[in-house]
Amino acid sequence: MNFTIMKKIELILFLSFLLLYSYNVDSQNKDWSLSTVTHLEDKITKTDGSIRYFIDPKSSTTARDSIIEITKGYIEHNLKLIGESDLNDSIYIVLVCNKDDMIKYAGGRISGISILKDEYVPQNMICCIPKVLKHELMHMIISLKWNPLIKNYIGHPDWLAEGLAVYADPEAEDLYDGTLEKAFANFYQNNKLLELDSLTKFPSIKSKEIEIAYIQSGYLVQYLIERYGVQKFKELWLGIDDFEKIYGMSMKCMIQKINKELDKKYND
Repeated sequence: MNFTIMKKIELILFLSFLLLYSYNVDSQNKDWSLSTVTHLEDKITKTDGSIRYFIDPKSSTTARDSIIEITKGYIEHNLKLIGESDLNDSIYIVLVCNKDDMIKYAGGRISGISILKDEYVPQNMICCIPKVLKHELMHMIISLKWNPLIKNYIGHPDWLAEGLAVYADPEAEDLYDGTLEKAFANFYQNNKLLELDSLTKFPSIKSKEIEIAYIQSGYLVQYLIERYGVQKFKELWLGIDDFEKIYGMSMKCMIQKINKELDKKYND
């Protein structure tokens, strides 16, 4: 998700506080049991491989076990999208019922958040509503797989980071229209696409344009990966300032190329 710098700082501090009290506490649950983790006492928890789950205790036995299998499928799908295989890193996944519950667990009324462990946060963690789990898992996976390869990493533009997560799970988006291409083409035909400058700056989470930005970014990432391959996209991820060098044209020209193709496809 997209946040202001201050909101990110507040959220990281909140999660740091939570995780400092949860790390290595009751960490080997092989069966579902009540959590003893500070701030997560109202959840039941289970460890499966390198992933520890926290979910609503009112969930049925079937729902509890299905979320583990669903998560495995999400991880396999997301890894395949970026040409990777295994994921063995330890991750906490906290699933909440709705955005209002996110206020308690993540400090804000948002759909989800993915935080990597560092000197302040002792555990990789995803906290989200079930609808966006696949989206947040992609944020986590790409961060664990590719970000360590970047020297002096300071972050990626939101259109790239969110675009990849949307590409991984477009169905989580409210404005999804069957395919990312159709949704993008619809915005284009109705003059709703963001100008390049607005897209690269990315709207705030409260902006009315945020959902358009997500779809627009998602289709752009899809186009880059499916037309030019994962390897070039990885080169872009590792060197975002080299767009023209990698693709042989500027980002502006790439978008014009996409729009021209869609014009031909949907207007002929």
